Amino acid sequence: MRGFLLIHGLENHRPKGHWMRFLAGSLRKHGEYVSYPQLPNPDFPVAEQWLEVLETEVQLMKEAGITSVIVIAHSLGCVAWLKLIANGKLSIKFERVLLVAPADPKLLTAAPTFQDALDSDLKEIVKSHTDSINILAGDNDHWLPNGVEETYGKPLRLLPIIWNDAGHISMNEGFGAWKGIVDWALDPTAELLTR
Repeated sequence: MRGFLLIHGLENHRPKGHWMRFLAGSLRKHGEYVSYPQLPNPDFPVAEQWLEVLETEVQLMKEAGITSVIVIAHSLGCVAWLKLIANGKLSIKFERVLLVAPADPKLLTAAPTFQDALDSDLKEIVKSHTDSINILAGDNDHWLPNGVEETYGKPLRLLPIIWNDAGHISMNEGFGAWKGIVDWALDPTAELLTR
């Protein structure tokens, strides 16, 4: 049985109109198991608190009989997932991972405990935690001033998917009812870049 773990970003209180909330509801309508926790203090998050919640969510999924976990994270949520797998407490291998608009950790002044997320060599850690990972980012994302290739592609040795003029892929850019993310979640061969 598969399940989805959705990890929101900075200042995200899971508002109506956000594509992650749309995704959670759409997947549940399809009968999927979805974990979409409100992470503590999203305006000034502390890594230890977020990781504790995420570790518990993964454990609860395993206890519920979920054998295949798909992660979809946004912005700071991407950074949180990288810290989660790097801390060595999880023995799970995720089926698929999609990091959407991962923020440059050095810019996370409101979340200083996340700023070291890319300081260690994550290539092998990522490889040991999933066989399938994709990074999607806008070519004009203000949270990636050096570009996604430089910030994440090179350190993780991955070729990111670049979406022209998508910005931070957030509500501000009109990402609410994003059809492609639902299609991709249900079928990894589906077209992700469909609004």
